[in-house]
Amino acid sequence: MNNQKKLTIGLIVALITLVTGISYAYFTATFQNLGVRETNITASTMGSLKLTSTEATYTSGNQYPGDMAIQKFTVEPVSKGSGVYELDLTGVIDESIFGNDVEIQLYKSIDNTEVTVTEGDLTQEGENYSRVDTLVTNGLTPIYNKALKNGLNILYQEEFEVIEESGVLKVRENSTSTAYPKYTFYLVYNYKNNGNQNNQMGQTFNGTISGKIIDKKSNPALETLKSLQALNPNLEVTPTTAANPDFSLVAPREENVNGDGKEAQISGLYAMEDDYGTSYYFRGDIDYNYVKFGGFYWRIIRINGDGTIRIIYAGDANVIDALPNKFEILDNNYWDENTTYSVLEGDSFGEYYDDNAYAGYMYGFLNSNNYQDTHENSHDSPMKIYLDKWYENHLKNKVSESYIADSLFCNDRSVASDDTIDYVNENMNPSVPFTSNAYGAYHTIYGPSERLMQQGLQQGNKATLKCKNKHDTFTVVDKVYGNGNLNYSIGLITSDELNVAGLTSDENFNSYLSNGVPYVTMSPMDFLNPAEELTIGMVSMYGEITPANISGSFFTRPVINLKSNSLFAGNGTAQNPFTVE
Repeated sequence: MNNQKKLTIGLIVALITLVTGISYAYFTATFQNLGVRETNITASTMGSLKLTSTEATYTSGNQYPGDMAIQKFTVEPVSKGSGVYELDLTGVIDESIFGNDVEIQLYKSIDNTEVTVTEGDLTQEGENYSRVDTLVTNGLTPIYNKALKNGLNILYQEEFEVIEESGVLKVRENSTSTAYPKYTFYLVYNYKNNGNQNNQMGQTFNGTISGKIIDKKSNPALETLKSLQALNPNLEVTPTTAANPDFSLVAPREENVNGDGKEAQISGLYAMEDDYGTSYYFRGDIDYNYVKFGGFYWRIIRINGDGTIRIIYAGDANVIDALPNKFEILDNNYWDENTTYSVLEGDSFGEYYDDNAYAGYMYGFLNSNNYQDTHENSHDSPMKIYLDKWYENHLKNKVSESYIADSLFCNDRSVASDDTIDYVNENMNPSVPFTSNAYGAYHTIYGPSERLMQQGLQQGNKATLKCKNKHDTFTVVDKVYGNGNLNYSIGLITSDELNVAGLTSDENFNSYLSNGVPYVTMSPMDFLNPAEELTIGMVSMYGEITPANISGSFFTRPVINLKSNSLFAGNGTAQNPFTVE
């Protein structure tokens, strides 16, 4: 490998005080010993936090291929209050110079777990120098991981609450989380050993770190909704007497149809939180969420909290547009005995059904004796392979691909709580009890099944648009919110998304997601007894959310996400669907 001579990279770091104005705490032009500097981030009505940057840890004043460097900064409480803290890390570079040679990672530690660099030996061959440093993360995973060629552009927002425990101020992320004296962030620069890099000698990287407190997280979904409302003013959020409708009831539903006093489950547009912020989801029998995109018809499931638009496949436009009963098919999810217009053939989730590993859109190792190895994202499921191939054939390298966003898909493999497991074991008396192991052939209840079960027991709204484990949050390159394990941004709907849209374990022929054809979700359900089979959530031909053997061959409806500014025309009806132009 032809390694270059020593390289000096300049860094400008500015900590910005946001109280009465903007002031620059310090500048430095090298990676050498940036020193300890601090600035307060305050807002009188929301308490106070302090952002502190400690010295950068670099192995020398000059950087060589193989070098790593860490910029460490902390967020600490100053006074009691709550709000949202926002960290903005930006950098300006010439990507034609650095390419993929410098990788940027951001780690967050809440319990004093450290990220450090172990310096390697500097080697020299003639005028070429290199070093192999080792990054020690102590089990932390990056919340951001990209090559510097893409620029340093991290905007991290997190809710916080400053409380006092035994006279000590601590910060926590919500009312149920553990409070800590501080949060520590580690910004890691990895200058890779990527061959001849002589053209990078003497080049600079300029960046800033700043922070502020805001009233609440930004609401990009609302901005997207406003843009769609400009095309169709009927896209109004449906008022409810509670935070959300009763997800244990199908929608639409006539008021008090069973004499139970429950409110009417009307069709409409509702709001609830997802992993990004506020999401707006469609529920019931609605007829203004059609999209025509990439040569296919789609239905909008929801506007994600990041402002992107989640859509589900509803048919090949070239086929449907040529039919004399086109609008009947689009309006009524029509299915005749010869053609399933709104679904694709699909595939199975696993070759077999006798191991918990097959619960994954991607999965780990069969016959493992622990959760981590079982559910490691190292193998593609047959369903993922099928959807990737469909994406390659119909969306990849086309103009339409530029409108597709890298927004997360949730393959929730969390395990049911001990209380739910105990309840099932005591009241259903399985011959082999359920456990929380979730590996091998242990009988397991997964989170999506638990939430539907709790609704069936009339225990309130349990469906969620949040994904419990980041490991299960599938993205392509985004590692702030997702795992970065996808090849393409395509997946499936979840059981929770079906549930908030008005489907339950009861029949429902009057929902935009009930089309008379069974199709699969992305949500594992149970490892069952006595059939000894792993199941996945699916929609039955009667519009029920029901478990199905994971090795079966399923009809499928691909789901993708469009960028927030994609839809410019149409009004969302079948006669005039939203389009990108």
